[in-house]
Amino acid sequence: MLTGLAEAAHTAGAITRAHANEWIAEQTHRGHNDRLMLAMPLYVADATAPGTGKRHTGHA
Repeated sequence: MLTGLAEAAHTAGAITRAHANEWIAEQTHRGHNDRLMLAMPLYVADATAPGTGKRHTGHA
């Protein structure tokens, strides 16, 4: 997953290939030495417009 994030950042032009490779190597090293921590917050929401029984999409 972390490799995919670095590759996406490189593809988008946010970082250089060298920077992506360096970061991937650092995270791999951390993982092999039990020094890697990853937190991925995930939010899912659903709503119903009051009194309609229909979901509200946020569009007028």
